Amino acid sequence: MGIRNGKWSGSVGGIVGAPIDKVWTMVSQTKKLPEWMQMVEQCTDLVGEEGMPGYVRLVSGFMFPQQDGERSWIKERLVSMDSSSHSYVYTL
Repeated sequence: MGIRNGKWSGSVGGIVGAPIDKVWTMVSQTKKLPEWMQMVEQCTDLVGEEGMPGYVRLVSGFMFPQQDGERSWIKERLVSMDSSSHSYVYTL
């Protein structure tokens, strides 16, 4: 993670022992996010169509520990999704 133009930016990558199409099917669907990110409890569609730029989702769970033990939430807006390169960009 780093700061670019006064804002935080970052990326996530890794090696998974599974076929790329199977992994992409899992990680590109909002409703499957809690299945592969243990700290996420729920994802809710807010605006737009999943997979299309401008789509907004609300992610809740324990991504950022709170002093009072409560869940945190993040509103994410899809900037781009490219199935051919198996990549997507969200702003938080």
